Amino acid sequence: MSGFNEKIHMRGKVEEDIYFAKLNQKLLDVLHDKMAQKTNKESTQCEQPANASKNIPK
Repeated sequence: MSGFNEKIHMRGKVEEDIYFAKLNQKLLDVLHDKMAQKTNKESTQCEQPANASKNIPK
């Protein structure tokens, strides 16, 4: 019977590993999205000088 118990234990461990792998992937996706938004925001600010509206000819 120890073989059966070991299989049940292993199955539980595999299910736990899969759950946490999916959770980690979701957290990494959120982190990457935040980093991309920050990078896009910074690059947009670099392209437009603070006094850009003053340099527009009228």
